[in-house]
Amino acid sequence: MNLREQVLQFRSLLEDNDLDVDEFELNVNSDAFKELLAGGGASLEVHYLKNGISIEYQYDGTSSWLESLADDLTNGKFQNQS
Repeated sequence: MNLREQVLQFRSLLEDNDLDVDEFELNVNSDAFKELLAGGGASLEVHYLKNGISIEYQYDGTSSWLESLADDLTNGKFQNQS
């Protein structure tokens, strides 16, 4: 799955969990792409604008980070923790 397809899957995961896609940001550090091109790993940050919660995911060029995101959505990790 290429990066474009991963972004589409990211949006689908949010929608499948009844979340507003526009309330989330997917942040990629510009150095992340340099690291990937050099054969290293990088990280992606998913930020929920509604409550300020951000979670970082390891990114190795594959879609494995989407599985971690799906688990976090299912487990309510983007909800306010009191």
